[in-house]
Amino acid sequence: MNTIGLVYSSNTGNTKALAEAFKSAVEAKGGSLYFSEAAGADKAAFSAADVWVFGSPASGTEEINDTEILPLIEELKDGLKGKKVFLFGSYGWGGGAFMDAWKLDMEGRGAVIAAEPVTCLEAPDGGAEDAMKKAAEALLG
Repeated sequence: MNTIGLVYSSNTGNTKALAEAFKSAVEAKGGSLYFSEAAGADKAAFSAADVWVFGSPASGTEEINDTEILPLIEELKDGLKGKKVFLFGSYGWGGGAFMDAWKLDMEGRGAVIAAEPVTCLEAPDGGAEDAMKKAAEALLG
């Protein structure tokens, strides 16, 4: 069973709700999970995981959070080559285009997208929460 490291940033609580749905699914399966907001993340504990999970809301002009998530990715960039990664987040405008750009950026850094990213418009609905649970189960292996 894979160990999972999850870090997220959340401005309004929507991305945090997605993270919590993922966490609940991992715990229900008895999986090993490092879970933290990006701002206070223990980089060594996160880095030790088999799968890296990043959550970010869309910010600015449809971009990932550039004060917590992007700097963490930059710090960890050498570890991204060949690393299984899962991305998720929420948005309020722009149709979630930030996720397509983020996925391409992570692939360009050498990451292996291990499950299709999950996004939601504003607060997650049952469909988004279910998608997070299915991703968690798939990533546990």
